[in-house]
Amino acid sequence: FEFNLATQERFPESNDLVRVFLYVSQGDKAVPGYSLRVVHDGVEMPVTATSADQAGMTWPTASPRQRFQNMKVEFPGVSSAGTWEIQLLDGGKAPAGPVATFTLAATDTDRELYVRYEKP
Repeated sequence: FEFNLATQERFPESNDLVRVFLYVSQGDKAVPGYSLRVVHDGVEMPVTATSADQAGMTWPTASPRQRFQNMKVEFPGVSSAGTWEIQLLDGGKAPAGPVATFTLAATDTDRELYVRYEKP
């Protein structure tokens, strides 16, 4: 793959949705034009967002959970329980990094998923 999966983490999410943050980078620079394939229990979820060329933060205030991100996608109205597979895609929708797998229980409140892909 063109990118390595450097980090996959989960954080509390108080809203009834699954939120996925992506940070795709090379060195200390955000890399634009990438997206994600998100599969929940074998069903591909709709993702139209692409990564931006500027990094933002996942959390508005300084916190141990604050991370760099350059793309966010949310899935409201979908049961969070089950297996979530997240993979970086290039602009042509070809896999550009390994799959990150998250398994959530129906009672899980850690529904904010974070993946960071780095180009070596």
